[in-house]
Amino acid sequence: MALALIDPFTFPYTGGQNPIRTALEAAKHTVVHYPDNGLGNYICGVLDASAEYKAWIKAMPAKKPKAIATYQSNYDKRNDADVNSDILTCGDTLDVGQILFHGGHWTGGTGTTVMSRPLSTTFNPNVAFANALWKAKAYDAGRLDLIVLETATAATKAYVFNRRGDLSHEREILLPANTTLKFIRETCQQTAYNVTKVGCPDKTIPIYVVEVEVS
Repeated sequence: MALALIDPFTFPYTGGQNPIRTALEAAKHTVVHYPDNGLGNYICGVLDASAEYKAWIKAMPAKKPKAIATYQSNYDKRNDADVNSDILTCGDTLDVGQILFHGGHWTGGTGTTVMSRPLSTTFNPNVAFANALWKAKAYDAGRLDLIVLETATAATKAYVFNRRGDLSHEREILLPANTTLKFIRETCQQTAYNVTKVGCPDKTIPIYVVEVEVS
């Protein structure tokens, strides 16, 4: 049985200039107003009060699988094959229409791409945006993409991190390798966002919100 759908915007977030009623609106808001900690706190509050989110966490093993624990605590020493095995063995299936965020660089053009390793996603667009900036990824890519992922089938496994620990605000969900991502559309939300990299001159890059279908 698939994990029940969760929509943090069933009741709109009203802490911004305009009410945010959908995940797509949250993404477009975030790329202009990052960081909006009020939005992040709102999402965490909704999830903490959600019976469905509690059921998601309860569906995971009581003890975090070893490879996934290493992935979270010491990313550079992870083993992607072992992490993937843990997701497939210990995770559960997302329902059709579940929406999550990923921050990075969309390289699939206007077609489809199949993930060669596990994909980190989140309910919190602030976290996704920060991940896109991490280790100068957006600087090197020459653009920043906040990707809005929506499941098209109830076939995608997911491992849900619990709410304990220093990274509880990330509300992270791991998707396995071989997940197919299909480009739907993209919109440029900023044309000259300033980014930095140690030892390099500052530069400006565009920011896109990219809508993607997951199967």
